[in-house]
Amino acid sequence: MKNLLLYPTALLFSLLATLLYAQEPEVLIIGHDDFPPIAYIDELGQSQGTLLIYAQQVFSELGYTVKFRPLPSARLYREIATGQVHIWMGAKGKSELKDHVLESTHAISQINLALYYHPDLSPPVLPAALQDQKIIAIRGFSYWENVNAWLNDEALNTQLIPASSHASAIAMLLKRRSNFLLSYQEPMQFTKNKLGIDKLSIPSVILKQIPISFIVSKHHPNAANIVQAIDGYLDKATAEPPNTEKEP
Repeated sequence: MKNLLLYPTALLFSLLATLLYAQEPEVLIIGHDDFPPIAYIDELGQSQGTLLIYAQQVFSELGYTVKFRPLPSARLYREIATGQVHIWMGAKGKSELKDHVLESTHAISQINLALYYHPDLSPPVLPAALQDQKIIAIRGFSYWENVNAWLNDEALNTQLIPASSHASAIAMLLKRRSNFLLSYQEPMQFTKNKLGIDKLSIPSVILKQIPISFIVSKHHPNAANIVQAIDGYLDKATAEPPNTEKEP
């Protein structure tokens, strides 16, 4: 009799476990590169950033949990193209990704590609001012097609000087290792704030304003529904997306 009572009890626990498992939210892998303050790794090795916080809010309200995966840019593109990364918050229209991703309709932020120049110089006339010039660029960053055309133009004869970080790039510019520094305004301002030189004027020319959207890997089995849910959420969202120029 005792054994007979155990079977219904065991069956009940099995059914409860099945129901609980079925109710667990799906985990989405969100890939990001090092682009403070939007997304970066802090001193403790944890993913941080204004857009990562925003993504967590969005997907939590859509019934998902998220796991952040920091990657170098080239590897990030490969992994979202293969489905190892499900979501990326980045620029639409990346040629290497066009056959592998779906893109949300709405932009959630904007980044600005800029050419910085030494404070002693006058504002450059582009692209003529780049003739025979060295240009500091952050290692691992990618740029827009028109800018790449300038960098690859044999007639302009530019030379890239790689910098390992924005801090070293700023130091190189101020020491006149080059008259020009190519980067994005958001991580540049973040670095200046972190170094305590936020009042230091480093003039720049904006080359491209780039909207940022949710990019979803087509290899996720529910990709179309995820994009539809994102667009529906953003249609109805009352909270503004975060300010990407937030100080650290």
